[in-house]
Amino acid sequence: MKVRPLLLSLLAGLAACVDGSGRGIATVDACPIAPELHYFPAGRFGESDQFVRRWYSRHLAVMREPSLYCGTPRADELYRFVWLRTFDNPIAVRVSRIGDSYTLNAVSLSGAGGYDPGAVSRQIERPLSRSEWHAVLAQLDRAQFWTMDTSLNDAGNDGSEWIVEARQAGRYHIVSRWSPTPEDVGVRPVGMLMLELAGLEEVGRVY
Repeated sequence: MKVRPLLLSLLAGLAACVDGSGRGIATVDACPIAPELHYFPAGRFGESDQFVRRWYSRHLAVMREPSLYCGTPRADELYRFVWLRTFDNPIAVRVSRIGDSYTLNAVSLSGAGGYDPGAVSRQIERPLSRSEWHAVLAQLDRAQFWTMDTSLNDAGNDGSEWIVEARQAGRYHIVSRWSPTPEDVGVRPVGMLMLELAGLEEVGRVY
């Protein structure tokens, strides 16, 4: 999977960053004890809410990823892409800002997104440039992320979940889409950019 041209085009045509509007909900300082409520507030995923929260949370817990919804992370701003492919390794890529410093953290598991998570098999941490950070914000802005519905209840049996979360200025928002096509202008371009920034060009099938 070669996606380097996407990053180059984004950096060349950098757009405005995500503004303060949208439908994000307020973050909370104290994290609930229940794992499925630690990562995600209840009621965001429609009829399958509890099942989806447990599924996503199980993988994030094995990844040892922080909650973006609750707690008090040291970062001023965070964005995370989680990729749960039914038959392939789960991946999470998180970018964060502390003042004028930008960092990327990525983790891959040995299991499969639709089955057992397995264990941590690869971790990546590196600084991001200011241009790379703003490329992420520009792509979120193009997707109109903060005004997107969290879920369309469009999951299937075999495919993948493309999940994008954000924590910014006391707001939290999550958007999840099932196997978005290459024509998708929402979460798929965001996810592809995050994978590229992590240097994960060879991660198997894209679906």
